[in-house]
Amino acid sequence: MRQIYHRQNNKRKRNYYSNILIVIILIVIIEVSFNPIASIGRGTSNVFSNPIHSISRGIDTVFKVVTGKSGVLIEENEDLKSEIVRLNKEIDSRDLLRSENESLRSICKIDSEGEKDFIISEVIARPPNIPYDTLRINKGSNDGIAIGKRVYVNDYHIGQVESLTNNQSIVSLIGNEGDISVSISGNEGILSPLKGLSYVGEFSSTSGILEGDTVALIDDMSNPFADVTYIEETINDPSIRVYVNIPIKLSSIRYVSIEK
Repeated sequence: MRQIYHRQNNKRKRNYYSNILIVIILIVIIEVSFNPIASIGRGTSNVFSNPIHSISRGIDTVFKVVTGKSGVLIEENEDLKSEIVRLNKEIDSRDLLRSENESLRSICKIDSEGEKDFIISEVIARPPNIPYDTLRINKGSNDGIAIGKRVYVNDYHIGQVESLTNNQSIVSLIGNEGDISVSISGNEGILSPLKGLSYVGEFSSTSGILEGDTVALIDDMSNPFADVTYIEETINDPSIRVYVNIPIKLSSIRYVSIEK
């Protein structure tokens, strides 16, 4: 029995030391694989002289490899995010160009003979850099523009040329000089200017005016001037307050068309 016990005990010891040897050999292989030059000279001796230190270095090497790969993935993710931001900016830029192109097409009116009825000009200054209810454009008398000519944006009559030089003009927005005469759904009336391109006036409560109706100037009935945006009614009041707005932001106007 004692001999059998010793044989089994010796077998367990051999297995134990064999496993330790296998671990050390694996650590040596890892070190040589990831740092071959440094390991050739000292790898083997270090492993057998200080196995705990070698195991620690081996684990550290594996950890660096794993974390290094994670760092590469993080860097790739950041690069992809930057690319997405760049592509979104490019898409926004193309959308802006497309919108501008459509706007230019809409204001470049062509008559039946193929000649332009309007002169296209770029807005180069607006409030608060110049007086409110005005715009400065980059075309003047040398381009065929004259004082009093009507100015349009997307078919909306927004003002007229107030003054000019050889290569620039000042556009006065409608209502800049006071009340204006308009027609809304066949009802003539007076509008008073509010801030920007907004106006208000009183009409009969039986006028039939509705929100969304088109407003035209008495002296320019063929072109829209603005839209009815809100109607204020009071019980037992025979009149209504009609709020009118040109559906264009003053800050967004980049080009205008001026009648010849």
